[in-house]
Amino acid sequence: MYFWSAFFNKSGNKNMAPQREQAAVGMALAAVGIISLVHINLVFNRSINWDEFYYFGQIHRYQSGQAIPTLQTLHTVLFGWLTKLPGSSIDHIIVGRAVMFGCELITAYCIALIARKFVSWPNAYLASAAYLSAGFVVQHGWAFRTDPLVTMLTMTSLTILARSALSTKSIVAFGVLLGTAGMVSMKSILIGPAFAGLAWLRWKEYQYAIPILARMAAMPILAVAFFVLIYWLHSSNISVGSGSGVRYAASASRAMFFLGIPEYLNYALKAAESAMPLVILLIVSVFTMKRLSMSQKIAVAGLISPVLTVAYYHNTLPYYYAFMLPSIAAGASIALPILTKRYGYFFVASIMVINALAVWVIDGQSRLEQQRAIQSAADDIFAQPVSYIDFPHFLPHFAKVNGFMTHWGLESYLRGRGPSFIEVVEKHQTPLILTVDPTFDPTLLAVMEQSERRVRFREEDKEQLPATFRQFFGPIWIAGTEIKSGHNRTYDVIVAGPYTVSGSKVIIDGEVIPNGEIVVLPADTILIENQGEDLATLTWGENLKPPSGPVPARPYWTDF
Repeated sequence: MYFWSAFFNKSGNKNMAPQREQAAVGMALAAVGIISLVHINLVFNRSINWDEFYYFGQIHRYQSGQAIPTLQTLHTVLFGWLTKLPGSSIDHIIVGRAVMFGCELITAYCIALIARKFVSWPNAYLASAAYLSAGFVVQHGWAFRTDPLVTMLTMTSLTILARSALSTKSIVAFGVLLGTAGMVSMKSILIGPAFAGLAWLRWKEYQYAIPILARMAAMPILAVAFFVLIYWLHSSNISVGSGSGVRYAASASRAMFFLGIPEYLNYALKAAESAMPLVILLIVSVFTMKRLSMSQKIAVAGLISPVLTVAYYHNTLPYYYAFMLPSIAAGASIALPILTKRYGYFFVASIMVINALAVWVIDGQSRLEQQRAIQSAADDIFAQPVSYIDFPHFLPHFAKVNGFMTHWGLESYLRGRGPSFIEVVEKHQTPLILTVDPTFDPTLLAVMEQSERRVRFREEDKEQLPATFRQFFGPIWIAGTEIKSGHNRTYDVIVAGPYTVSGSKVIIDGEVIPNGEIVVLPADTILIENQGEDLATLTWGENLKPPSGPVPARPYWTDF
């Protein structure tokens, strides 16, 4: 098939390219290579993002037999092997990032293959460099999320449509890849116009032949069929959560789209600011389209159409642009012949490299050491993983019992959908709260510290969570309480089990409990008196000890 041979035949024909074109190809590939080195550096050194913890936590949930949704969880099967590797969860996520970087490189090459429909190989490779140099792609194009995977699958499908001979094997490959993409993430539907535009171009190439139209019609039909097949196989192999299937899809689709001013307009502006080479290509390409045939115009318009999704798709956070921009880069490649003819390949390639290097230089400080220290502290404190509450899923090998505290998740919680946090604590007998919130939105931390920023929580949680848990080590809060010398207080034991008395002896419901003793408490309200001279603490667990090292300093994240 021509599609597969194109991966190995860079010149696009059997003859050797002229020396000048070979040099231009070399410059374009050098730009891709240098930018890729920037990506590799960030793969191994950038802080783990909260989404990465969340997605890896889903894999642990699947491996332990816990319920997960059917849709958008195929990665839990594909990457289950990560949990079997030696090292920490952070090490495992970094290995997953390396795999995603491989997906990103395939995406970049697919951009070049599609762009080759309109421009020469040197310019096609520069289109790949333009994508890789975009700021949010530099920072998130390789992240351990489903985005790099679904992007690779959709772009490979798009490349088959654009470059293959539309043989039976090509059609089947298209169906498998695009059907899998839909299972990985529902956002794959947002690239639909790119497929429609290229389909029209291919039909024109075949002189509007009816048999070719039938073959192309079979491609989406097969994609749907493989989607249904994979959905059935996946759903029969997991413990299905309540938010799965049709209900999950309906809920997600309602949250996906909006009308009005984009909530994340600031990120759209930042995306443009940090990807000026690609933005320039996009602008110039709009004015260049007049030179194309009608079918080419339709194809290019379809390829660049995802830029409009920021006006109606809700979840356009920085990592989304790694998914949105590949087809745009392929379509905007039509501007490159004009720019390279006027300024030269070296200058254009250099601008792309400089843009990527600038993003790398100004990227926030890595917080990997703090993140490793918190995970190590939790492992040192608890001999066995326990259930816990936190913002993302910072301890993937522990059992997180609350939802992902994104904007969507918190809005749903505030509307009364689902239990309160204290109800979750009581149901799962959860002894641990981890306050690793980002500094710009310290929601859970604000609740535990009883600050003025607690307004985004239900009243019962704002009152009962701080009363039920005590700060044990930095962001680690354990069920328990403190009693000042000469004071007494009532304490609602929400998490039953063994509690350790420390600092001073106490009297619990009239019974004297010496310092250092362990008392088993049922779920009830107790009266605690401290008649000693020191602060007394009552902490869930049997003689849990905080780590000897310093508390990791905030912040724990590299912001967008």
